[in-house]
Amino acid sequence: MRRIAIIPARAGSVRIPGKNERIFHGEPIIKYSIDVAQQSGLFEQVWVSTDSARIGAYAQALGAHWLLRAGELAGPKAGTQAVVQHAVRQLSIEPGAKVCCIYATAPMLQIRDLDRGHNALTSQDAFTIAVGTEPLRDAGMFYWGWAESFEQGIPLYTVTSRVVPIPENQVCDINTEADWQKALAMFAALKGGQSHLPDNSK
Repeated sequence: MRRIAIIPARAGSVRIPGKNERIFHGEPIIKYSIDVAQQSGLFEQVWVSTDSARIGAYAQALGAHWLLRAGELAGPKAGTQAVVQHAVRQLSIEPGAKVCCIYATAPMLQIRDLDRGHNALTSQDAFTIAVGTEPLRDAGMFYWGWAESFEQGIPLYTVTSRVVPIPENQVCDINTEADWQKALAMFAALKGGQSHLPDNSK
């Protein structure tokens, strides 16, 4: 069974300019997502979907593949599901394959979290979604789904989806400058004040 990671990473960002490329504890923040996907051993391929040749070249330098998107999919209203649906179609990912959308701004994502999401996705589910629990909310990290779930445009949150709780000290959906500063502090606390990649052991 094929397993593919798709990382949406457009160049523009309204609230945090250049968010997906911005330096986070010494590295462009997208590098953390590419690294954890590659180090997990879960994926046959890791793809970055972007409207920027610069981001694409950086992803390729890290050993990932990249896919150019344009038009409405490059704008601020493009959702991750539409972006992954485009990638599934462009890459001809067949039904029965497992696809994981990994956010480009998820520096505290761990291999064990991806593994739990993968294991939770059964034939009865459309998606498994990483969530924070206090309160219940999107963790801004990842969600797994079947290729056909993306192809058919099935809504992310339905009775056919299940959630994967993430420890609260890892959860920070980065959308504003305040979120960014909070994530910097949380990352440092997780690593005991050291600025380096997470310990991505299972």
